[in-house]
Parts: sequence; C-alpha cells; structure tokens
Amino acid sequence: MGQPGPAAGRAADPAAHPPDGSRLCLACGLCCRGALHTNVLLLPEEQGPARELGLRPESYPDHLGFRLPCVHYKERRCAIYPARPAACRRYRCALLEACLEGSLPLEQAERTARRAAGLFDRLEQRLPPGGVLWTLHSDQGGEAVELPRQVFRQWLFAAADLEYFLRRHFLPRR
Repeated sequence: MGQPGPAAGRAADPAAHPPDGSRLCLACGLCCRGALHTNVLLLPEEQGPARELGLRPESYPDHLGFRLPCVHYKERRCAIYPARPAACRRYRCALLEACLEGSLPLEQAERTARRAAGLFDRLEQRLPPGGVLWTLHSDQGGEAVELPRQVFRQWLFAAADLEYFLRRHFLPRR
C-alpha cells in the first residue's frame, strides 16, 4: 500500500475514484463479512434505524453495536447498500482511504480486495462442517469436537495469511 500509483504527484481523476468509494466497497465487502471487525459501533441515535433495517443492536462493554457478519451481506455484496446504516457509511478501511486520497489506483485496490476475499474464502473452506473449529464443552451446553491436527494446522496457516494481508492493506497502522 505504500507505493504511489501512476497518478502520484497529480490530482486524482474523479471518475476513477468515486468520491464515496461505493465501487470499491461493493466489490469488497470484507467489513460486512466480519473479516475486519466482529461488530459495528452504533451511536445511540442509530439504534432505532438499525432495528428498522432488521439489525439487532446489542450492548457491549464500551459501545452499542451489531454483530458481524451482517445479515444483509448476500451474494457477495450488501443487499441494502443504498439504505445501509450511518455507521457503515462512516467506516473507511485503510485500503479505501488510500484509494480516496489518490495514493492507490482504484483497479489496484479492487485487485487487493479480491485477493483478500480469496484468502477469507480459503479460510472458511477449511472450517469443519458447522463452520466452527470447536464448540463449548458439554458442561457448558455444547459438545467438544476433535479436529484432526492437519486440518487445524491448515486452518491456522490460512488464518495467519489472512491476518497478515488484512493488517497490511485494510487495517489502520498503529
């Protein structure tokens, strides 16, 4: 992400970078899928509108929000994009920020988003039936699932690949 695109030093072409980033967001969807965060922060006044959209706001120790993946993420895109919550409109990952500021061409950002989606898909494909690596033990209302060591190692390496890629391209640097 640190490499300037061909437009470095010149004003960005507004046609190549929609001012709201919608083209990249709709092509990506990693935030909606829960790849970047586990929940969306809502302001108190956003609870009602979120409920009207069929989302279920919850109280977390330090904020209100709704869980990810979002129930409206269907067929690899946001099904309510024009009416999405204000919290979703405000969110900008590092990839989108770089694209909007003109330091990363939109086409390169879209390729990066596709690569991240592929890594996320690879990780999901390595999950056992039911989509979880383990469940709660029987004394907590579930049953333990024994996962073969090789399957767990493959999942762990896929998770590490995804985490590294997301930190490098999507999450803000600290």
